[in-house]
Amino acid sequence: MNRFATLLAATLVATQLQACGRAGTVPTADSPRDLGPLSAASFKNHQPVVSMSYSDRGQLSKLAELGMEIWYVDKAAHKVFGQITPEQLAGVKALGLDPREVTRPGLRNSFDNGYHTYEQVKAELEALAAKYPTLAKVEDIGDSWEKTKGKANHDILALHISTGDASTKPALLYCGNHHAREIVTPEMVLKLAHVLLEGHGTDPELTGYVENRDLYLIPMVNPDGHTLAEKGNDWRKNTNITTGGGTQLSGGPNGPGVDLNRNYGFHWGTGGASTEPTSATFRGPAPFSEPEVQAIKGLVERRPFTFLMTYHSFSNLILWPWGYQNAPPPDKRLPAIGMQLGKLSGYTPEQSIDLYQTSGDTTDWAFGARNVLAYTTEIGTWGDGFDPPFSKVETFWKQNEPGARLLLNLAANPAWTFGTPVQAATSRNGEIEVSLPAGARAAEAFIGREGKDGTGIKLAVAGAKAHLTLGAKGGKQLVLVHAQDANGQWGPTKALFN
Repeated sequence: MNRFATLLAATLVATQLQACGRAGTVPTADSPRDLGPLSAASFKNHQPVVSMSYSDRGQLSKLAELGMEIWYVDKAAHKVFGQITPEQLAGVKALGLDPREVTRPGLRNSFDNGYHTYEQVKAELEALAAKYPTLAKVEDIGDSWEKTKGKANHDILALHISTGDASTKPALLYCGNHHAREIVTPEMVLKLAHVLLEGHGTDPELTGYVENRDLYLIPMVNPDGHTLAEKGNDWRKNTNITTGGGTQLSGGPNGPGVDLNRNYGFHWGTGGASTEPTSATFRGPAPFSEPEVQAIKGLVERRPFTFLMTYHSFSNLILWPWGYQNAPPPDKRLPAIGMQLGKLSGYTPEQSIDLYQTSGDTTDWAFGARNVLAYTTEIGTWGDGFDPPFSKVETFWKQNEPGARLLLNLAANPAWTFGTPVQAATSRNGEIEVSLPAGARAAEAFIGREGKDGTGIKLAVAGAKAHLTLGAKGGKQLVLVHAQDANGQWGPTKALFN
């Protein structure tokens, strides 16, 4: 089995996995160093990074509403890390909290050679579409705020990967860069685009995904803000200067603009986001006020999606709805798949509210308003920060590629998350042989595209093996096989060429 298949087989066996680490715990090697109590001098030359001991999650939500930019929550130590402004200090102390300045994480305010600028992202998407014209095309799904004001020519660009009539195929959406300075996130989406297109025709798994899924890949939701980050600015929001907060588009994250990941309309403004325009977590004047968010909304409303993955940094977390309330989501598939994503990446998986309250975020809206199984991946550690050296990108991709593939696999039927994958499948001279999970009841094959469970070509089962004779075919015939476990649950398919 390839690396992904091995990991997938290990994680799909058990869906009630326990998190292997503490949510948001700062890794030892990257731990911030205490610099002492916060003072007026702390704000003279920079916006300080702070830690505070807290007693309950309600205090964390109050901090978010005050506008504190929360980076890490160490739930075991009951400490929260992030940035506050002089204006927020009184509110923080009114909560009975005592902020202490700590050393900064990996924040270089640099744009390391290798990262893609907006123009380079656009050029690369266009180059991929030109190289694979029957598989991919670039779609302009909306404008940035600056373009709506005639200030810049930035579009929200999606690479649409699909073949034939995609209207009946499971659809998936991968997004990067809601937050400007999180510069590793567009790279994850670009990596996925290359893997899918370059593997088509040679890798049966990737071939099946390209031909049997309808894929939208958006590397850069916030191109205006990203352009500021390209110049070394510590910028989070978009660049909307009409909603208050001043007009200075440089320096730290507290200034004009709207936090795009607090601007979605599902339970917008119900807590965990700031009403202060200068705050890094400013929710905007109204739900869906920002054109970048309107672009994502329009796409999701036009094309029903099975899965949405939005990449952020940093914390090494996998998060899923709800973020606005304590109740668990009503769909058991959502946390079950989230736990698998955590295991595959090595990140801590948890419901978003378990970290702290948020509202108006992408995944709550996608799931709550559009019934999309939606996840947030937070990439990197304290030492990586928001702008790690470009040399780390390959490591991040190795951590996140298996999860990206997991969603592609499960898109045909997310309930497969509760089943068990086949151990291996081979084809030689038209003879298909499958290694089954223990106690498997049945196995079946589909030619070219998955169908409904139980409607495929039945394989002959003998103990831990299943067999099917298809006969040798000219060219590469895509075959998808899966098994029914002892409980009657069908598992995910495995692809091979006959």
